[in-house]
Amino acid sequence: MRQIAKTLNRAPFWAVFLFFCLHSAADSGQLSKLKALLEKSPDNTKVRSQIAQILIQTKNSEQKLIELLNPYADEVPIEIQLILARSYRRLKQFKDELRVLKKVVTKAPNNHKAYLALGYAHLKVEEVDKAIFSFRRAIQLNKKYTEAYKALLEVFEKSYNNYESRIILQDMLKQVGKKPASYSHLCRLDSTDGYLEIAIQNCRKAIKMDPKHPDNHVYLAQSLSDQKNESEAGKILLRASKKYLKSEFVQWATGQYYFRQNNFPMAAKYFRRAISADIQSARAHLGFALSIFEQKQYDKALQAFAKACETDESTLEKLRKALGTLRTENKMDWSRRYSHQIYKCKKLRSQKSRNTSRKFGK
Repeated sequence: MRQIAKTLNRAPFWAVFLFFCLHSAADSGQLSKLKALLEKSPDNTKVRSQIAQILIQTKNSEQKLIELLNPYADEVPIEIQLILARSYRRLKQFKDELRVLKKVVTKAPNNHKAYLALGYAHLKVEEVDKAIFSFRRAIQLNKKYTEAYKALLEVFEKSYNNYESRIILQDMLKQVGKKPASYSHLCRLDSTDGYLEIAIQNCRKAIKMDPKHPDNHVYLAQSLSDQKNESEAGKILLRASKKYLKSEFVQWATGQYYFRQNNFPMAAKYFRRAISADIQSARAHLGFALSIFEQKQYDKALQAFAKACETDESTLEKLRKALGTLRTENKMDWSRRYSHQIYKCKKLRSQKSRNTSRKFGK
């Protein structure tokens, strides 16, 4: 039992309360008896709660649960209110879910898991500030509540608020412990924001704690490169590229490194590997196109430009620059072909833009 309790303590909020619901439910035979009792005493919230615990085990029972519990939402126990909130969530009736969860935290103001659920409900109705408040309240109630830290981190990362993200990660390291994922996050944020010394420290820690995570090697190399230590950056990327053959990010970053060194054959090699790792990678196709264009393999480059254009708007700018080079070198046949590809690329981007506008009703 002690081990089960430890497991439940680490489980997500909904999983915990569902565990208790599923293990306290009566069998289907008891359901008929309970329904009969409810007909005689419709205001009996204890019977309603028992029926709810059975119904939650059946598929597509959300509407039945709502009809059963909603008129008595203020009177049933907290765990039953949570069943009602879950039913609304499953039916995507998020405002009603929010209404019920507000009742829960009013009844149980010290329930950190309830505040986590409330925060997610606020997000569903685009009340981001209220969601942040609920997640922070969950952390106040339980300083080691990892799920609440992760929820806050997700909110701030979606809004590109690296400052707040960094604070959350530092709090996690202090309160929850030194976890590889936290150092990996800091490695990326510090490297991207230009805090090079601390980025190098955090990336090295992340690599040591989680050597199987390839991205940390790239951000470490990026930070060293920004410090003008190109030699060490190259060594790190070369080792990583051999170790993580299926990482598009690592292979692409290695290609970028060699492209900056004007070693276009090596750059093309790693961009090709990045494409093998992810055939849909626009940046890999674009990098490959630019590398082989520099080697005057214009036909292959044109094919790669066309592939990159399908998903990457910046391809147009690179194509125009390539066209300018061809015209300067008086390669008129290739100029016409590249000019035609620019037209096709613009047409494709315009069509995708119209499709997006129609999708969102603009």
